[in-house]
Amino acid sequence: MSQVEYIGTELRMDGYYYSVSRFPIILYRNGVAIDARMSLSRTSFNELESRIVNKEFDKQIEDDIYSWELFQISNNSISTESLSSLSAISCKYLVNEYGQIINDSTFILTSVYNQRDDKKNESTNDTFHFKRFAFKPDSTNKFIN
Repeated sequence: MSQVEYIGTELRMDGYYYSVSRFPIILYRNGVAIDARMSLSRTSFNELESRIVNKEFDKQIEDDIYSWELFQISNNSISTESLSSLSAISCKYLVNEYGQIINDSTFILTSVYNQRDDKKNESTNDTFHFKRFAFKPDSTNKFIN
């Protein structure tokens, strides 16, 4: 997937998206996304937001290649691409996820393509909801140009 600037209005960009079963995702107009790698079942929204405001979150993701993703939106569909690994054997591989946009504050990821196992369209059902938050971390990173 290539990095494409998002100029649409299908999803809001003035906050982050959270799910009960997944890490929060922060989307940016430049086509970059951050996987917060912080489960909200173990922490509160306030703790996540506090870590972002005090720059602790920036330090957490600065050297973590697995926190950075690309996303694209087209015709009320969303797709993401991220790097994953099997740490036991130092194997890195791409994961693509696909879903539908319900409205400007909700999307559902419905399928996963795991390039390591060549598993196409593995079914998933992860609903993400929007939470407005003004202090988004910088999307500049050393992994995505």
